[in-house]
Amino acid sequence: MSYGDDRQKALDTMSTALDQYEIRGVTHNIPLLKDVIEEARFREGNISTKYLEEVYPDGFSGMLHTHRIYKIACLFTAF
Repeated sequence: MSYGDDRQKALDTMSTALDQYEIRGVTHNIPLLKDVIEEARFREGNISTKYLEEVYPDGFSGMLHTHRIYKIACLFTAF
């Protein structure tokens, strides 16, 4: 569960929480959840029961958005 003063702040809180999860040894859907909450249409609230089918017509094949990769890239470029 996440919360915030408005939808965007609640989604930002959830995004940060998902970035901090580390699960090993079992299959999970955190990469999909992270990608969904960072996707523009979802953040705007423009969703329906066909959201996943429309946004991922070929299925989810990996994260499209991730702050973790940006943080790592910034770390390496700082040196």
